[in-house]
Amino acid sequence: MMNQQRQAAGEIRYDLRASLPRFTKWIAWILVATQVLLVAQYAVQGASPVHYVIPVFVIAMLCVGSTRNLNTIVINTQGIRPPTRRFIPWSEVEAVHQSKDSSGVSLQLVGGRDRSTGLPAEYAQQVAAIGNVPLT
Repeated sequence: MMNQQRQAAGEIRYDLRASLPRFTKWIAWILVATQVLLVAQYAVQGASPVHYVIPVFVIAMLCVGSTRNLNTIVINTQGIRPPTRRFIPWSEVEAVHQSKDSSGVSLQLVGGRDRSTGLPAEYAQQVAAIGNVPLT
């Protein structure tokens, strides 16, 4: 479990890729192999580099997007920073609870909405303690 999350005083950093199915972890490598074959094919055919530079650039950016920083949820005393979503300050969170749809941690927001965090249910008590909100 230590390779999935790091903790400091009042902070949780959890790598959400750890909860993904095993085959999804290989997608970036499959994309890279596909691009290598594409570049080799165009080079053998004598095509202009413009035909394969743009697709390679797009795939490279997708691979960069799968790095650790874009897949890590950070929970600290200021709020919750999910990857690719907006920051949620603790003032917008009414309670922390186990999700009804899965076995993960969810936040009950001020407007009555639920927002899943992607964290396993075992972190619910720690998240509530960091945010000083009730655990329901």
